[in-house]
Amino acid sequence: MMRLKIPSRHFPGIRVLSELSNDEASAIYDTLLPVRPSLSPYNLISAVNSQVEFSKEKTQNAILALVSLYSAWALTDLSLDDFVPKVVNAARQDVKIKNEGDLVSLERNLRLLLQLERSVGVTARAPDVMTTFDHVFRATRVVSDLRPLFTTAVDPRPLAAVVTHLLKIEFDKNHQR
Repeated sequence: MMRLKIPSRHFPGIRVLSELSNDEASAIYDTLLPVRPSLSPYNLISAVNSQVEFSKEKTQNAILALVSLYSAWALTDLSLDDFVPKVVNAARQDVKIKNEGDLVSLERNLRLLLQLERSVGVTARAPDVMTTFDHVFRATRVVSDLRPLFTTAVDPRPLAAVVTHLLKIEFDKNHQR
């Protein structure tokens, strides 16, 4: 398998996850354990923000990185014990985390938080499962057209009108517009 590469947009979240203490990681775990799955990671962020005293930015970065990592893990056939060291190695190389203590914390925190299959796991996998179709609905619009019918006489008033409605459906084909 290729080396895991962490996108730069998740560097701040990986740093947050690497700096969490045992108590902070446990508080996040305890908060997210009963949370119902959602299509949006922002529900997880809101839950953590309401229970754990972190800045909103710190929470958002950590949860978005965690959901992204779960999505990446779901695409592999690796066990948690095989996946987490790959993330730690990627954090060392991509995020440039050099402090061994932070890398140990990251490994410990990921082993704990990636066990949240119901809240984090379902939230991470749901969008992919929901859009696994050739044609995914994006938008719709109704356009109505009114066309008057006139007599052949000189009288300019219409006798009737024909109304037509056009339903315009937009979709993504194979995940492209």
